[in-house]
Amino acid sequence: LDALRHSLGEEHPDTLRAMFNLAQTLEGQGNGAEALVLQRCAVEVSRRVLGEEHPEFITAMAWLAFILRGQGKWSEALPADQFVLQAHQRDHGEDHPDTITAMYNLAQALFELGKLSEARTMWETLLKAKHRTVGAEHPDTLAVMNNLALTLSAQVSTRMQSRCRNQYWH
Repeated sequence: LDALRHSLGEEHPDTLRAMFNLAQTLEGQGNGAEALVLQRCAVEVSRRVLGEEHPEFITAMAWLAFILRGQGKWSEALPADQFVLQAHQRDHGEDHPDTITAMYNLAQALFELGKLSEARTMWETLLKAKHRTVGAEHPDTLAVMNNLALTLSAQVSTRMQSRCRNQYWH
């Protein structure tokens, strides 16, 4: 990476790709903090050089969100996940595999952040897409159904806890 930066410059596409690849490798080796720093840098350079609609920038944002989710930084991952989903919907439509993956990631982030109503809506949208694209009995569809059920269960639990607090502690 240092050699590419020196010979081609930080903004050259080959240098950017090397930054993305190194960040992915570092994450895979368990060096999440170092991967995050490098990926954030790669995102900013690619935003400046390529623009936010460029496919490589969108991929860079998806990897940034992946690294953040892997470190449990759900609130930081959420805006990146939202951006990636909107970009894939715009560029590929609702039923494209990249869009479906982005929906899954966003639904998971919303769930982890306790935004259960929004997560439920996303899981329901994703379930419809899975039915259309791979069918009702596909393992991916069943996994989405399970996540929707977990979200519904969490919503009920949250409502019941709220009622108990209101009834017995207020």
